[in-house]
Amino acid sequence: MRRTTAKEIAVFAMTALVVAGAAAATVVACDQEVRDSLKSLFSMARGESKTVADALTEDMMLKKARLRNDPSINQSWTESQWETIS
Repeated sequence: MRRTTAKEIAVFAMTALVVAGAAAATVVACDQEVRDSLKSLFSMARGESKTVADALTEDMMLKKARLRNDPSINQSWTESQWETIS
């Protein structure tokens, strides 16, 4: 009786993942109802995260910009504040 090696198990697992991914992609590509429900879920999640981001205070944005070393965060936050005011 032959023992299964870790490499064979890994190959089987990867093959199973690829087949499952292909099946999921086929369902999404062929079923309009599934596409619509996924689209609504993603847009709802994006809307919620945008609402949370808009509610951030200036101090929180400055800390976030310092942590990420990204000055564009401050610029985009300032622009959104000006848009809110006008």
